[in-house]
Amino acid sequence: MGAMHTWIWGEKFPDMMDALMPLVSMPGPISGHNLFYRRVITESIRNDQDYNGGDYVKQPSHWIYTIPAHAS
Repeated sequence: MGAMHTWIWGEKFPDMMDALMPLVSMPGPISGHNLFYRRVITESIRNDQDYNGGDYVKQPSHWIYTIPAHAS
């Protein structure tokens, strides 16, 4: 994830840095299995009862039930 953040920040805020050093990353679209996996995890977090728009007042408790489906 860090390398992808490098590309995003470099595009959005080019005047804030002199150089970028993304390691092991390609600035390409996420597709196929990776896209599906990320969407499932993201939607699981957003639909968690404890999400509260990202303003957590306690540790999220329900999204973890999606992990066993992807632990293979």
